[in-house]
Amino acid sequence: MLSVLYGLMQGAYNLKVRHIPLTFPALPSAFDGFRLIHISDLHTGSFPSVQPVRDAVQLINQQEADLVCFTGDLVNYQTSEADPFLEALQQIQARYGIYAIRGNHDYGNYKTWPDMEAWQANNAAMVSTYQQLGWHLLRNEWRFIRKGDASIPVIGVDNWSSLKRFTNYGNLATASENLPADTFQLLLSHDPTHWSKEVVHHYPDIDLTLSGHTHGMQMGIDFTRFKASPARMIYKHWAVLYRKAHQYLYVNRGLGFFGFPARFGVYPEITVIELRQGESTWN
Repeated sequence: MLSVLYGLMQGAYNLKVRHIPLTFPALPSAFDGFRLIHISDLHTGSFPSVQPVRDAVQLINQQEADLVCFTGDLVNYQTSEADPFLEALQQIQARYGIYAIRGNHDYGNYKTWPDMEAWQANNAAMVSTYQQLGWHLLRNEWRFIRKGDASIPVIGVDNWSSLKRFTNYGNLATASENLPADTFQLLLSHDPTHWSKEVVHHYPDIDLTLSGHTHGMQMGIDFTRFKASPARMIYKHWAVLYRKAHQYLYVNRGLGFFGFPARFGVYPEITVIELRQGESTWN
């Protein structure tokens, strides 16, 4: 009973900052020590007030990020849910900007609209919202992050899932078109099933993929050496760091919540990934 009460009253707001160093041989030496913050699944429509988001923004800024990456699900059902939170989210700071993609909730597909025009207007409003935030929304495209004479591409795809119940909008072939070869590549893709189904089989040049989506089912056991969650019944990769050969996937547990206003054992997360140049090692 105490555990349930804690999950309902505090679990959804028990923010965790996780620090992960990762080493890549293809990373330009100018980016050695580059601090990347990964956040995901804000689900602003679930918060009863703006204050928890303000607290998260303050904690994000304390990490002094070079780059912030947001991997989707800004809202639950419609774009207007984000409106009360824009001022707080505009305060996020990063030396080289904030890059974002859309998740499955960001298209308005879980709401009944009166007609196609209303649905399209909601999607146009989502793009406008990112413009207001000052975040770079990547829609099946890539952009360079430049540091001195060196650069790395950030690739962003619209939602792509191997699970049939989700509508696919992502196109990694389009998103990675004309990418320079033999360079470190960072991919933002909301659903981690994309990594295991397509990325590791057809895109060997992508070094690091950042995903979210699962929330770790907002419940489970999440210790350093032992993790378990009902999310494992659906997702092979449901939280933390995974590797296949030289390619890495990190699945963020999400900042917000959806479905029920609580978290039990699997708490909201801000991930700080420090990129290092050198021979790849499992950390």
